[in-house]
Amino acid sequence: MKQDSQALELYRSIGNSSGEAGVLSEMGNTLRYQGDFTRSQQSIEQALSLQRSLGDRSAEANSLNNLGLLYQAQNQLDQARSNYEQSLQIARELDNHTGTAATLNNIGSIYDDQEQFQQAIDIYEQALSLVRESGDRSGEATTLNNIGSSLLSL
Repeated sequence: MKQDSQALELYRSIGNSSGEAGVLSEMGNTLRYQGDFTRSQQSIEQALSLQRSLGDRSAEANSLNNLGLLYQAQNQLDQARSNYEQSLQIARELDNHTGTAATLNNIGSIYDDQEQFQQAIDIYEQALSLVRESGDRSGEATTLNNIGSSLLSL
């Protein structure tokens, strides 16, 4: 975190808002992994605000996904879904198949959390089509694993 703080201050000192937003978003993820949900949310929301002011829609979609992950980690599934849906809309507008598939996988995981396994599988299959179309082998492996897990639970 010390390096992140140093990078953040450097980006701020040179007026690089895009770099600042990127560091804030990553800091938010680190804080989420550490269980510091309040500071994580603050950091991601700061990043999101900067990204929106810069018109960086791709980064905005990523931060919305990060907020979804944060809310999901706190079992606030409606909030998580809302952020995922916003991210999904942007990814589709940008024709970003990888981002769309990643967000669909996150939405599928909400259905898994709610034990709605068939709905999760349906969403994962949408993601699988996209990752295969784009040649994203890592995304394909992740999605197939998600489908298998849901099938096992079903």
